[in-house]
Amino acid sequence: MTGPSISPSAVVTRSPDVFCAAVGDELVMMDVDSGTFYVLDEISTLIWERLAAPTLVSDLLVDIRERYEVGSEQCQVEVLTLLEQMRDSSLIRVGD
Repeated sequence: MTGPSISPSAVVTRSPDVFCAAVGDELVMMDVDSGTFYVLDEISTLIWERLAAPTLVSDLLVDIRERYEVGSEQCQVEVLTLLEQMRDSSLIRVGD
């Protein structure tokens, strides 16, 4: 199910129904409810780790831009797309 766009002012956090384990440089996750597995790359893993506590999306964007020297617009598009995919897969929760 696709929801509305996530804004930089939103607060996001992990869903408690997801288990994960590091495998090399990647993170393997399983949604307990659906039995679906996901594999995250380095940047997605960093984002997932930040979401252990409720996180303001705008703070997450600043952190990613500083760590990876990526432009503001590209960072926002890519991170928001990832967060929306995670939300649509019930991996994260989004609040205001």
